[in-house]
Amino acid sequence: MTTRSDRRKKLGALDKRIKQKCDRLRKMYPEIRGKEVDFVQHWIEQDTIFFSVRFTDGTSFCVRYEPTAKLVGVDYLDMRGREIAVLKEYFRRRD
Repeated sequence: MTTRSDRRKKLGALDKRIKQKCDRLRKMYPEIRGKEVDFVQHWIEQDTIFFSVRFTDGTSFCVRYEPTAKLVGVDYLDMRGREIAVLKEYFRRRD
């Protein structure tokens, strides 16, 4: 039987792992941390998929994919709580 204390310990351990993962991800691209986003765009050019985040200071963070990548979906999510909530679904591939 699981007690309330056991559930709290498990949730505490999960919260700790999530925090550690977020800390690692924040260090992945330190140049963009804390910047204010101006706009986001994506496009395909010569069989390459581009995803770009443009910042208000004129810099841009761009991710490029080779043709094997398929866009599955684009969502705006609320990840502040334990549950992930989809605030807006921009695109979902319908096969």
